Amino acid sequence: MEYITANGVEYAAKTVTTSTNSISFVIEGQKIGDIETAFREVTDLTVSGEDKEVYGTYSSLSFESAMVSEDGIITVVMHIPSSQELRIAALETAVAEHDEAIAEIYGGES
Repeated sequence: MEYITANGVEYAAKTVTTSTNSISFVIEGQKIGDIETAFREVTDLTVSGEDKEVYGTYSSLSFESAMVSEDGIITVVMHIPSSQELRIAALETAVAEHDEAIAEIYGGES
């Protein structure tokens, strides 16, 4: 058993799988709606082993999906952004802030 901790809540995960651009984990004994609600706004999480020692820390995540199988097993998939995606997001934020500042300066002039 492994443990996912997100927003201060610990979830027992049967398996945790990571790839280049995602982390997915299997949770049993929960309701799909509760899990989807819990992870939809998560951006950071940690993964711990049986001994509850953290061996993985993930940040800047975004929710991709939560799927439930016929036997009630839920698989959650979170997107891990690439360095390029992080740079683009930072650039978009800077441009938006720049545009807002210009609008404040010149917004009242005709």
